[in-house]
Amino acid sequence: LASRRRYAFVMSSLPNQPSAREVAFHEAGHIFAGKKLGKTFISAEIRPEQLTGRAETNWLADNSSTLVEGITASAGVCAEALCKGQPAPTMFPPSLYGGESDDEFIARNSAKLQSSQPGDSKSEDDYVELYLEWAAKTCTAEGHWTVIEEIAKVLEANRNINDSEVTAIFGRHGIRVGL
Repeated sequence: LASRRRYAFVMSSLPNQPSAREVAFHEAGHIFAGKKLGKTFISAEIRPEQLTGRAETNWLADNSSTLVEGITASAGVCAEALCKGQPAPTMFPPSLYGGESDDEFIARNSAKLQSSQPGDSKSEDDYVELYLEWAAKTCTAEGHWTVIEEIAKVLEANRNINDSEVTAIFGRHGIRVGL
């Protein structure tokens, strides 16, 4: 629809290509955190066999806060790390787990948040670490990881997922949307 604007978090090429499962978990992290924090999810698609542009998560453009945007972006790298049995990243840059464009987005958002806090002594890196900490808490809170796993399973099997499917998964697990 013409009235819908979309934007995407697109993973870029990494030296060690992630598996379809890892790409699915990465996108599931974005989807879960964004939807849980009140963003309007549209759809996601994974193409793990491609060298670049392996995944895309689409949202209705909205007025989400810089904080919500940063946590949503950071949740992808957290979920991917957790699916590998690794701890969620806690330090900048998280690029060992996610795509370069996620890192750039997270860095831009942390700079934006830092500049909006006059007199605050936190650095941009401090805000990145805060995003990662909150994303890890969002992914691992009681009942949340099960939902991320189910979203990732659908993504890996079908290579795509839409809002009605994600809404149904949230409903089956009693997860409320919004803060």
